[in-house]
Amino acid sequence: MRSESGGSALRRGGHFRRLSGLISGSCSSLCRDASSKEAFNVVLGDRPYRVQPRFNYDIHGLVVSEHHSDSLLDIYHRMTGDFLNVCDLAMVWGVNAKSGIYQKGKFHNQDFTAWVQYDDGVQWSTFRMNEFSNNHLVSENGSVRRRLKRIQVGDQVRIRGWLAEYSSPPAYHRGTSTTRDDTGGHACETIYVTDLEIVGTANTGWRMLGTIGKVITVTLLGIQLVALAQKWRPRNY
Repeated sequence: MRSESGGSALRRGGHFRRLSGLISGSCSSLCRDASSKEAFNVVLGDRPYRVQPRFNYDIHGLVVSEHHSDSLLDIYHRMTGDFLNVCDLAMVWGVNAKSGIYQKGKFHNQDFTAWVQYDDGVQWSTFRMNEFSNNHLVSENGSVRRRLKRIQVGDQVRIRGWLAEYSSPPAYHRGTSTTRDDTGGHACETIYVTDLEIVGTANTGWRMLGTIGKVITVTLLGIQLVALAQKWRPRNY
């Protein structure tokens, strides 16, 4: 998902753009039409899902933010019964990765969106939105799911599978982006993962940043819960 106003949305002097996914590379090189691939059924736990492949897909990039769908803070996936979505990975590649401009930005994920922030306008203008994507990664395969959960911020990964839509009764459905130019709530790539490789592991600095981010999130949640408990504590008069 991307939200734009005059080219960027501003908050506290920073340059924000909300995003979902943009395909890594051209469709001619990384995507092959898979519309002839028949839809198939999978079961995870006791919940059935139907998967419809759209394109064969191969993405290789650097993970700059992540979100695990089984996180305690994730309400959306539990409410909708979407347990097929293992995690979301926000990734950069190309000039964004080679130039190091990603190191100047701030990235974070929510339940099904990713954000990037640059406080410097020149750096923001250098960052290429078409070399940045948020990817919903889905699989019922136990081995694939375990390997996806081991990926951390700073890892270089290669993921193969299908850009796909999937659904689950009675009425849940998630689609996928298949173009670089879309924006809004349907601009994420949904990838049914058949194989993945961690090409390079995160350095200590990136892992520390990821850990600090998680600690801050849990701490803020704890503070909110304590404040709420204090607010509603019975008083004796």
